[in-house]
Amino acid sequence: ILGLKTTRIILNLSRTHVFYRKIKLITDLSPVEFVKNIRLKHAYELLEKGETSLESVAYSTGFSSAKYFSTCFKEQFGITPTEFLRRRELDV
Repeated sequence: ILGLKTTRIILNLSRTHVFYRKIKLITDLSPVEFVKNIRLKHAYELLEKGETSLESVAYSTGFSSAKYFSTCFKEQFGITPTEFLRRRELDV
């Protein structure tokens, strides 16, 4: 039975390449996209639970700026974080 190291050597794949391919195969996302999606889901949960500071949510979930966070949030959920908060306030 071949181990991971032997397989990598035979196929001439780096550990990083194997990791990338495995994540891509399982999730259909690159590792960067996968991690970003996890961060966005966590941000969504924080906003849903009542956190109102977008900057705080952005930084606590690993985004380097509130603007980039807002762009990614809209791409993922089809709504800006600000609009999400407005709608949540109306539902309360």
